[in-house]
Amino acid sequence: MQTISKILKYISNNILESFIFILTALNILPILAPLLAKIGWYWPAKAIYTLYSLFCHQLHWRSLHVCDYQYGWCSRCTFMWLNILLSALAVKLLNLKKIKWYWAAVLIAPMALDGIVQTVATMLGFASFTSITYMSSNFMRMFTGSLFGLGFGLYIFTNLNEVVLQEKNLKAAKPAWGLLRFVLISMLTSLLVYVSLVLIWDSSSSNYKPENIFDFSVRTPAQTQDFIVRGKNAL
Repeated sequence: MQTISKILKYISNNILESFIFILTALNILPILAPLLAKIGWYWPAKAIYTLYSLFCHQLHWRSLHVCDYQYGWCSRCTFMWLNILLSALAVKLLNLKKIKWYWAAVLIAPMALDGIVQTVATMLGFASFTSITYMSSNFMRMFTGSLFGLGFGLYIFTNLNEVVLQEKNLKAAKPAWGLLRFVLISMLTSLLVYVSLVLIWDSSSSNYKPENIFDFSVRTPAQTQDFIVRGKNAL
């Protein structure tokens, strides 16, 4: 009980650091899953895929791959959570000041629109499983997911940091970077990470490969039933 009490006290006193630790693990495990599967460590890989299936649809044709296994998250979730982690690190290390809700809304809107357009097109009969009017590519999912992660992460963690500082009667340090600079550098980082992962996917896989280094192509499953099949290239 004393150990649990100490852990809870540490988390309470270091709330932002605790979120960073959790988010780091959350970002590593989905990429670790296909590598574990490749070397034959199926039970740990299966456990990761199963855990992340609770938070992501894991459709293989909307996911990045390595060694012919998909990541535990789809491409959108991969970069959404990466940028939530980057936002937490920026608030901790760069002292980013609190952002207004409408700036968060601007960053979140592209992903919402991307998903809504696809859903509404299907509901109104402009798209079906056999005739697609609009569907985003992995590149677009990376782009909108990254923006969403920044908007959500910056809003949550800048507000959380302000509350922590007020409780500790501390003044906020002068921001090392401005909001726009951080967003631009984070998006560039996401692009470089995305291209690197696609290149690794292309060089390590033989059965299922990207279209090009940006994977711009709008990919749909070969069979209609694959629209609802989760984790086909997992375990």
